[in-house]
Amino acid sequence: MEQTQRFKHEVPKPEKHDNRADGKPTRTLKIEVDGDPWFGNIKPKIRLRGNWLDRAGFKPGTRVSVTCIAPGIIELHSFDQGAAGREAV
Repeated sequence: MEQTQRFKHEVPKPEKHDNRADGKPTRTLKIEVDGDPWFGNIKPKIRLRGNWLDRAGFKPGTRVSVTCIAPGIIELHSFDQGAAGREAV
């Protein structure tokens, strides 16, 4: 049996580097669970990491601001290391 026939019923995985209509690269991430489910103390968590962040202008050690634009929409802005790097952490 050929491999294409054997795996015919599997659902294809989404592309890792899908692009929007405007050509900007996008990523699909899963909201993780953080906290202690035993006590019902769980919170959503988003973890961002990878070389794509560097290519997008988010360098290691820089600070970012996170703004909730609307329910389900957040915006990240990288600060210039020279100005924001002097702030107290």
